[in-house]
Amino acid sequence: RSLYLENHWIHEPNQALGGLSPLTCARKKSMRPRLAGLLVDLRERGDETYDFDRLARLLGVEKLVVKMGMEDKIDRLRQRLVILMDSLFRFIRVLEESDVDPALLDAGKLSVLLEMESSLKEAAVKLEDGLPSRLKELERFLGGMESMESSFFGLMHEIIDPIPQRDKIIQRFNDPDFNHQAAKPAGSPFSRELFDLAVDEAASHLERQWKAAWENKELSQRVSLSAALGKLPAQWVEAVYLSLGLVGDTTKRERISKIARFLKDEEILEAVVKTATPWGLDALRHALKRGGVASYPGMARLFGTEENDGFYWAERAPQSILGRLRARGLIFVGRVKRGTRLYRSVVIPKELREPLALILLK
Repeated sequence: RSLYLENHWIHEPNQALGGLSPLTCARKKSMRPRLAGLLVDLRERGDETYDFDRLARLLGVEKLVVKMGMEDKIDRLRQRLVILMDSLFRFIRVLEESDVDPALLDAGKLSVLLEMESSLKEAAVKLEDGLPSRLKELERFLGGMESMESSFFGLMHEIIDPIPQRDKIIQRFNDPDFNHQAAKPAGSPFSRELFDLAVDEAASHLERQWKAAWENKELSQRVSLSAALGKLPAQWVEAVYLSLGLVGDTTKRERISKIARFLKDEEILEAVVKTATPWGLDALRHALKRGGVASYPGMARLFGTEENDGFYWAERAPQSILGRLRARGLIFVGRVKRGTRLYRSVVIPKELREPLALILLK
């Protein structure tokens, strides 16, 4: 394996690198990030007995690989954090709905739940403050998250085991149709302190912060579709990929490549546009009339905000007018340079502008 990768693979043309060899890309500054991304993908899917860091060092992109690997792991850590916070809130809602006698609940274990919620918020603050900043720090962070996940589910069972409604609670917790975000029923016998955790609100706040951070990335006025997709987090790329009915690819890079090919086909693009609402079509026209780059605040005033759209589009598809267009890869949001300043803008990728204009004339 190592002999092949280091003596042959680095010299061979690679489709993921636009037909260039890894060694050629290592010598081109513009291709080094793409090469580093490929090495991160290989490490995630590859043979655990091979040290892919050695291959990165050989090609001179070790720092880039470490950086990209960190970003990918932090993204996944953020997702796990939100899921755990949401699971904690869901469990509390199930307890409340099940008419459990509070006297049967272990106060000490409920107190541990409160401490866990506090630890999760602390972890979220650290993530937003730019920590962890080193790989070893990140591994410790991940280890702590895994420990907390295990503790939560163990604690959940310890709390409900003595309760007569145990099986009903488990069934309800696992019921995909149970909307734990719905308003709390009146007359709950439980302590207000427990239900004032507002974990759902904390999770929503985190998602808004993460979404804003990604939307703060700079976009060129003439950004290509592939480049615009590359500026998105993996979760959004997955959502665009799935919303277009695509299957079979597992990495962000593979999905971007397929989405770009898919939307550049004018017949397919027309079919995608037909799924937009009349307001969505007007939003596309508005952006196209401004050369494919329009003020985001202006469009939000005309077509509505995205404040109720979360971060994890694949799990909860955006429902706003602009969010639906974004989830189909038709528009992107970022900071666009005009003169010497950067403005938050809606951008239609350059390859889609002319075909979209023709489709909207029909």
